[in-house]
Formats: sequence, structure tokens, C-alpha cells
Amino acid sequence: MADNNVLSMKNPPFGTDADSLDSALYITAVSVRVGPSKLPLGYVQSIKADGIGRKVSTVRQLEAYPNTVFNVPGGAFSTPVAGVVPFSSDLTYFPGEAVEVVPGPMDGDIKVTLKRVTLFTSNILEAAIKAGILQKSVTDSNALSFRIVNVLQQTRPFSIYELWVSPKSDRKILYGIEYQDCWFQAWDKEEIDVSRGGEAMIVDTATVIATRIRPYTG
Repeated sequence: MADNNVLSMKNPPFGTDADSLDSALYITAVSVRVGPSKLPLGYVQSIKADGIGRKVSTVRQLEAYPNTVFNVPGGAFSTPVAGVVPFSSDLTYFPGEAVEVVPGPMDGDIKVTLKRVTLFTSNILEAAIKAGILQKSVTDSNALSFRIVNVLQQTRPFSIYELWVSPKSDRKILYGIEYQDCWFQAWDKEEIDVSRGGEAMIVDTATVIATRIRPYTG
């Protein structure tokens, strides 16, 4: 740890020294929860989010002359009136380089991929969909009475929470990401084949598309 060399969220205005440590985040400090009651799916092996980006356009121009900062008059950002202060140096450029980058809207879907060991009691579809609709605990609903084997059986969206938990004794949630209003896109089961050896576990892989991504607020 290097408290004096790390800019972390524990420093004001983000928090206090009691909240977190200036140390690397490790796997056993991460928790994946689902639904309004933030229920654990259990046996989750990995979570991966990709496609979180946006369109960005680069503006260029046909202009052979550099700005007057290079003592070559007549550039696109030159001041045409003698004695007038030129534009800021932020607007200087070399011929052929970009003059501005324009941000745009999000590009593509927010795709979250989860891998979970298949249990006798549930696959990842069942675990996520049922946790997504339960309000308090797994004993509060009759939703556990039916089996789910098709993504089309999901009729309501749910949220996925990726939470980073403090290693200190209070186990406080320091930071988190909320993938809101998720819908299953695909469900893949690891090939069940003993002829080639390999892992003894059977693993489900589920791909969901989130409507939006937000910081966790509790």
C-alpha cells in the first residue's frame, strides 16, 4: 500500500480514511447480487461487461497553413486584424491533424456475461430470474415452484449489482456498479462430454443486455 502515492475514493470529498484501504482490489472482495433485495446467485464464477462505449467523431479540415503561432500568417485560426490578440494556444494545430473531437451517444448494447456453476436446484436462468422478482428472500414467493429453461420465460427486467466490499471488519460496500433493467439475450451451457476429460463442473453462461449502467448508491 502507498497512501501518499494513490489518489483513491477515500480521500475527500469522496470519503474518509475509515472507509477503505489503498490496496489492490481482490476477487474475494467482489460480490454479484441480483434484484430489488440484492440476493446472491451463489456459485458465480465470473462477470464481464463489455460494449460500454459511445460514438466519437473526429473533426479535421483541409488547411495547408498552420496557425500563426508558427509565424506563418493566413492559417484557419489566424487573426485577420493586425494588433488583435490571436486565439488561445489550445487552438493551434499542425496541418492534417484533428481540430476537435465531438462526443456522441452510446454506441452498442451494454452486454453483461455471467458464468455460474449449474446446481441440481437451479440453472443460471432460474437463479437470476427468480432473484430478480423476489422482494425479500427466496422464501417469500411461489416463484420457486416452476422451472426455467428458456430466455423467453423472463417477463420482467431485473438489475445486476457488482459490489466491492471492504476487507475491514464492518464489510461495508465501498463501491459498486448497477446494471439496470437487464434482459437475457442468450443462455449457453458448457458442453457435457466425459470422453475428453476436463472439468468435473457443468457451467452455465448467460448473456444479458442492460438498459443502462449506474454507480451503486445503496
